[in-house]
Amino acid sequence: MGPGTDTTLASAAQDECGFVQNVYGQRVSWKSRLPIRMFITAEAAPNEAVIRSAAQIWEEAAGMTLFDIVTEGDLTFEGSKDGRNGIYWNPQWSKSPNYQAITTLYWSGNQIIESDMAVNSKYYHFYIENPELTSDLHLRSLLIHEFGHVLGLKHRSALSTVMWPVLNAGTKRDVLTDADRKALKCEY
Repeated sequence: MGPGTDTTLASAAQDECGFVQNVYGQRVSWKSRLPIRMFITAEAAPNEAVIRSAAQIWEEAAGMTLFDIVTEGDLTFEGSKDGRNGIYWNPQWSKSPNYQAITTLYWSGNQIIESDMAVNSKYYHFYIENPELTSDLHLRSLLIHEFGHVLGLKHRSALSTVMWPVLNAGTKRDVLTDADRKALKCEY
């Protein structure tokens, strides 16, 4: 194969390193488009401190600023490309009630151009310090996981990683493992 551009196959597929890959086998990430400006909706704003805390976990591991989190009161959930990266609390959740949250990535070639994080606030109750109910989910753990997706990471099969696909009620999984850090350093 000869030389190419970021949107075409220039060489053999890359090691996935825990990242989503495009059809050419290239890791999909924000590349140099950092920090990622994320808008917090009015519904999510009461949780701004824990949102920032979850983002900071990834920033500390990367040793750089990855996110620029902005409160945007009039941002409403569109569920599609709108040119803004949003963090939404969705009380009208229409997807499977089993999904705790969904982060959607849009990319061109191997570069992410938009990401939207929607938290299922219709079917789930969250806690910060101590659960009130046995079904409560640890919010910071959930958000750390979703910020991993915003960065381009996919689910992992190792139970100890923050990228494990399911967060059990009452479980705290808010510390990055060596595998999480290694994956992050692969792109950032």
